[in-house]
Amino acid sequence: MQRDFRKDWREYPADKIPSKNKLPDFLFELLKKEQVKTVLDSGCGVGRSAIDLYRRGYSVVGVDINQKAIEKAKAEAQKIIDPPSDNFLRFYVKDITDLQLEEAPFDAVLMQLVISLIGDVDDRKKLLQMSRKLIKPDGILYLSASGVSDDINPKYEETYKKDFPITGEMYTYLSRDSEGRVLYATHHFTEKELKELLQTGFKEIKIIKKKEMSSRRPDEVAYFFYATARAKV
Repeated sequence: MQRDFRKDWREYPADKIPSKNKLPDFLFELLKKEQVKTVLDSGCGVGRSAIDLYRRGYSVVGVDINQKAIEKAKAEAQKIIDPPSDNFLRFYVKDITDLQLEEAPFDAVLMQLVISLIGDVDDRKKLLQMSRKLIKPDGILYLSASGVSDDINPKYEETYKKDFPITGEMYTYLSRDSEGRVLYATHHFTEKELKELLQTGFKEIKIIKKKEMSSRRPDEVAYFFYATARAKV
């Protein structure tokens, strides 16, 4: 499939970028246990998670390719940043597969649904390779990802089959608007596939599978994965 995934996300309406609304409680417990201080929110959108983390006492950098989303994140950050604080909250417009950040390496890197939306398999590999470079040795990676959902949602089964001739990859389909125009590509993972992808740069991989309402289709059910891993030394 020949498609400019970067263009899709650079031009996507900032307030409609699909993501999980909040970080799970178990992640905050893990960050506390690991004594995490610095966090990279990779593919941060309008910065909701990054701002939440800053309010909880972490130093946070948020990165996204969508300029309008980062502008909104910066505007919200200005409302809460406390100049005397030792912690920082910064946002940059950057491609998350090719990052150079003066704040790196980080204690933890977070990605909300990004690995499902970044593009094709090469983009997913680049994303994880870059994440590994930006994490301290033995640092924490957290991500959420969409799971294969054809067994609980017949619409996904139909969509996978319909779009396979276009995408060339099973369980990758094209998200469209109400008029049928393609918005972006989405990949749904099997648990085995996600684990094998993470094993190239990470260890101690733990994956939780949940059945929830779809991020973009709130009236439809789907599977989601929540994964944590430790960077290999």
